[in-house]
Amino acid sequence: MGDARGDWTQAAYNATKGAVANLTNAMALDHGREIRVNTVHPGVTTSSEEIRTALAQSTLLRDRFDDRVPMGRPGDPAEVAAVVAFLAGDGASYVNGAHIAVNGDLTASNGQSSSSTDVARPRLQFCRGDGVAATEPVTRAA
Repeated sequence: MGDARGDWTQAAYNATKGAVANLTNAMALDHGREIRVNTVHPGVTTSSEEIRTALAQSTLLRDRFDDRVPMGRPGDPAEVAAVVAFLAGDGASYVNGAHIAVNGDLTASNGQSSSSTDVARPRLQFCRGDGVAATEPVTRAA
């Protein structure tokens, strides 16, 4: 995710993520006839005891996942490993230059908190054509 969007106070991290993504693209082009080059972009996973303990002890941290990650939880390392195993196997023989996010769909969001929207009853906004938003679909005369 850091390869496509910036994070506060994470300039060096984001720059290296972007470099790896671009390197993947270039290597897939240069070596695609001989080898497949892909990247897996995991989100936060419960890969360490420290993370598992923090999630167990912190309501605030758990709420943050519920609020920001569309799937409402951190990933399990086995979920990331399954994607890596797929890419290494014959089933991915035509997959090259891919960047696969394994992050609970976090990359679909712009980071906006779900509590700032009406998640239970989303409302669509429609444009009347004059730049004014309407809450109902606009019908045009034939």
